[in-house]
Formats: sequence, structure tokens, C-alpha cells
Amino acid sequence: MGVVDRMEKSLAYLYLAGVFDTKGFINKNLKPDGKRRTKFNISFNFTDKQKELFEKIACMLDYLGIKCKIYETGRTKGKKKEYQLYITKREHARMFLSKIHNYSLRREEIMKALWELQRYELKKKR
Repeated sequence: MGVVDRMEKSLAYLYLAGVFDTKGFINKNLKPDGKRRTKFNISFNFTDKQKELFEKIACMLDYLGIKCKIYETGRTKGKKKEYQLYITKREHARMFLSKIHNYSLRREEIMKALWELQRYELKKKR
């Protein structure tokens, strides 16, 4: 990986941290539900007015090796359809948060979530 490629990725993570700070959510429930499922993912809410932008963000995430998907929520905000971009795989959500935490204004929240996930996974291995 060349210097330019590293710089481009750093700028991409800086941009994504800003988007996360304004529109992102950490969704976590590390206590198993009735079906023994737990949840740790990242989501962004937006309307159809912003859909083109979030499609480009999804391409950027894919380029960075972070898989995501855009879903229509079925809700509306005023007259606009509402969507969510999800990073659903736990390892991709972890990678995303690990890469943006240095740039984010929500650093404490991110570090706490990553710590809780690590603690949960260590506990699960025992």
C-alpha cells in the first residue's frame, strides 16, 4: 500500500467519522434474547433526499472492505421515504468503529462500545 493510498483511506475515515457523528448509531444488545441472538451493528438514518449521497458512502465503505446494505424502513419523514444504511456483520462494525474512533467527536462512546464487545466475546469463549 502506497503513501497516497494510505492518505486516501485516512481521508475517507475522517469523512465517515463526520457522517457517523451526525447521522450514525451504534446498535448493541449483548445480552442474548429468547433465540440466543445478540446484536452489535452500525446504522445511519436518512431520507430519499440524501439517498444518492448514502449510496456513494456505501460504495466508499465497500472499497474500504466494510460490507453494508441500504434498506427502506417503510416509514416517512414528512413526505420523504426513510432509509437506513446498515453495517450488520459484527467484524465489519468493529473494523468501522476502530478506524473512525481517532477522528470522531464521539470517541468515548465508540471506545465504550468496542470495550463492551471485546468483554462479551472474551466471556463467550470461556
